[in-house]
Amino acid sequence: MTIVTPAEISQVRSVLAGNSNASAALQVIEECEGNLEDAFEVLMIESGAMGEADRQGFGTSLEQLAQRCRNVICQEEFREEIVEGFSRDLLNTLVPMIAGQLLAGNLPAVLAIPIAMYVLKLGIKRYCKSSES
Repeated sequence: MTIVTPAEISQVRSVLAGNSNASAALQVIEECEGNLEDAFEVLMIESGAMGEADRQGFGTSLEQLAQRCRNVICQEEFREEIVEGFSRDLLNTLVPMIAGQLLAGNLPAVLAIPIAMYVLKLGIKRYCKSSES
């Protein structure tokens, strides 16, 4: 179980204030008391993406979909600029990258928010390092 704090939710909300997908996703994350896995499942169901993700072979859990985004998130040129935490620059780079990957697989961009928060909470360096082993 991956839990984000109200302060982290607030920080992401302020960074992505103009993003309607972020607003909707953060509302669900708040309703799930910061539990990213629960919020991800709710967003998958509400968006109708559950069946599409299965058909595309993406998997239907937060961890599975985050793993499918590794090739985008862990690009060498991006990794050189990685800082830990919920920084403004990192969120503004990471969320569109993940959304693009999801949209390419016919999945809704709203799922990018919990995936990005999951990766950042886990620690992006650790997340990318685990894909190398």
